Amino acid sequence: MACSSRTAPIVVVVAALLLLPARVSGQQAGVQPGRRPAAPPAAPVPPANGLARVAPDLGLPPLPLIGSGSRRDSLRDADRFLVAPTSADSAAFSHTATLVDAVLGADVTGTGFDEYFQYQVPPGYAPTDAAVPLLIAYHGFGGSAGSVSLQSLLDEHCALRGWFYVAPTGLDDQLFGTAAADRHVDAVVQWMLDEFRIDPDRLYMVGFSMGAGVVSNYAARHRDPEGVMIAGLGLVSGAYDWAMSYKLDPAVQPWMVNPYNFGGSPLAVPFAYQSEAVLFFDPASYPPTPGTLLTDLCLVNNLGGTPTYVTWDVGDSVTYLPAQSSRLVDRLKLLGTRLKVRPVSGTVNPVNGTPATHSWAVLDEIELFHFLDGQRVTRRPASFELMFAEDGRGAFAEVQQLAAGSFTRLAARAHRDTKTLVLDWSENAAVVNLDLVQAELGGVCPVHIQAHHAGPQELVLGLRDDEALPGFLTNAATGELVTGAEWDAEERIISVVVAPGTTLGLRAECPPWGTTLTMSPDPVALGGALEVRIGAPAASGAIFWAVLSSTEMLFPIPGGKLLAISPLPPATILPLALELDGTLELHVTIPSDPLLSGARLSFQGAVYAPGIGFLDTSNPVALDIH
Repeated sequence: MACSSRTAPIVVVVAALLLLPARVSGQQAGVQPGRRPAAPPAAPVPPANGLARVAPDLGLPPLPLIGSGSRRDSLRDADRFLVAPTSADSAAFSHTATLVDAVLGADVTGTGFDEYFQYQVPPGYAPTDAAVPLLIAYHGFGGSAGSVSLQSLLDEHCALRGWFYVAPTGLDDQLFGTAAADRHVDAVVQWMLDEFRIDPDRLYMVGFSMGAGVVSNYAARHRDPEGVMIAGLGLVSGAYDWAMSYKLDPAVQPWMVNPYNFGGSPLAVPFAYQSEAVLFFDPASYPPTPGTLLTDLCLVNNLGGTPTYVTWDVGDSVTYLPAQSSRLVDRLKLLGTRLKVRPVSGTVNPVNGTPATHSWAVLDEIELFHFLDGQRVTRRPASFELMFAEDGRGAFAEVQQLAAGSFTRLAARAHRDTKTLVLDWSENAAVVNLDLVQAELGGVCPVHIQAHHAGPQELVLGLRDDEALPGFLTNAATGELVTGAEWDAEERIISVVVAPGTTLGLRAECPPWGTTLTMSPDPVALGGALEVRIGAPAASGAIFWAVLSSTEMLFPIPGGKLLAISPLPPATILPLALELDGTLELHVTIPSDPLLSGARLSFQGAVYAPGIGFLDTSNPVALDIH
């Protein structure tokens, strides 16, 4: 960091402020932050009228009644034709499991609406049992959560195998897996995980028609290794491109433009359709279907590590869907996905023998369960290539988008044998934080970092290590300290700016400090309040020698300790007496002095105890004043 002529007076001004703080004693500083768990939801209660469709007031058009003359070539109608297993098929299962109709309240879903769902506990289940899988089953368009158990044998097979079963509504049975529906599914899945002994690494999703598109997109967007992830998919007669449904299936257009779905046509809001589907074909390229697949706009790219069972009837009455299934399979093969593909023909209603080419009857449940059984989610991949529709986490990366309303894409690799982390490329990313713990390099020293950035704008590259305070970075070629880094002790991140069109070679060095120093907010505004917290080893009469400097360099001090900023003039050194437990909290008001605007000051401290010497050094902090 270059030293300007105004740096020395700025340091003196801020130093003077720190000499006269308000002190709050006895408070623990520098507690390692965590992701606060959500409060466990209240237990669901049965709805008064079972799972007959309870329509929230979302402004969706009413669905026409289904009759013998209803269309079978539209998702609006075809998804709602009742095709049930024969009574003989159902009777072949002998178990004591009971389907439970339930509702989660609006306070749990967070949308202002209740969520109606159906679940089943395995026969003989006890809370002390070993954790078992959960099958999440999703209905077609206009089908209630209870429709899946009526039209398939999924719940019976779950009971037979000792699995849990749940069928969410997703707020309304006429929503295409959009944001509000997604939150409701999250609430249901989390409730099941909180209430029962379910293995979070064996969550499977199965969907029919619209539901197949919903569950595939759900799996593609849930890539946070600390959250819900899907270990395997079952896709039946799926619709995977909502923009194609809009163009070729006018009967569903009034539902699609509803604000709880996409809020407009694909022409008006194209990204809304792209980000909620796993496939996107150029609308100008069809009919005939399937048209030209725009692979850079397809969230199927996130499903390379998700085992997937795909089945459809080649003579599907919704005529544009079979081509989508075929292209989905082609893409999954290129991604190296573990697949089971089962196209069939001539599907009939098992009850009366009438054609049922678009129905749950297409599914071979036994084959599906054999495929899913034993699949486990991979939370810590050694490499990944992911797409993000918004800010979020996936694999061992956390992304903040450069521009909202478009995809962010990136690829990275962790070479654990050589302790190397590589960011191969990124697009539309303002910040990329690589998680060393999720990359299985947490607490490793040093870690070699390679970052390739071909984009036209700066990229902030961060390294998170929840197992240690943020250390410091050196140039891999010269060994010199990389200046201008930002340290965030609360989030355990050290970050550096990568210039456009450059490649960085870095070494992330282990921190030689254990005392925590935090300042918030950062950046702080002129005239704003600044909170300073110190958490050091407890020692009688300990002093925290705070160093305020404009020069960053590796500087050894007695006791084998190390600073990353220079204590030499024009730096200022301030003695701050610590409480007996080693903590200190200071409150400072930044003056509204134009001299301070745009300043960046580096802070670090050393803990000294009389008769002992230097016990420790703190992490550095780079404070920006705006």
